[in-house]
Amino acid sequence: MNNKFIIKLVDLLLKIDKSSLEKLKILLIEDSNNKKTNVVKKHYRIKSSKINKDKKELIGNLPIILMNLDYFKTNQQLAKFAESLNLKITNWQKRSRDEIIGRIIIEVSKFDYDRIYKLNSILNKLLGKVESGKMNDFFLEWDSVIKQIK
Repeated sequence: MNNKFIIKLVDLLLKIDKSSLEKLKILLIEDSNNKKTNVVKKHYRIKSSKINKDKKELIGNLPIILMNLDYFKTNQQLAKFAESLNLKITNWQKRSRDEIIGRIIIEVSKFDYDRIYKLNSILNKLLGKVESGKMNDFFLEWDSVIKQIK
């Protein structure tokens, strides 16, 4: 093996949390002991379908939420929402509401699974509060939740 490959492999491994590495090790051991089924492929196939499901749910719900004037009354609130997700909407003052929403959705669709899962969970909790009538201002509630997880 060449050094560049090993360096890249080590960099990738450093990005993975310890519990995930331990799970992967167990799956590899199980897989090597059981030649009939490929446990690792099966696990990642399941996880991949979950990622796609969560992404579709989030991307499907975002336009409805972002276009709702009860939740986001101004373009500035949309821009602040984007900033809370570490997205920069340049010149938001000169952009239409639809353009800002489109930018947010496109950028969110590029998030990794953990960010998609976390955002989806937060939005579902907030929407649950809205439906139960326990929330007055979606934007303010969103802002406080984001501050808690940062």
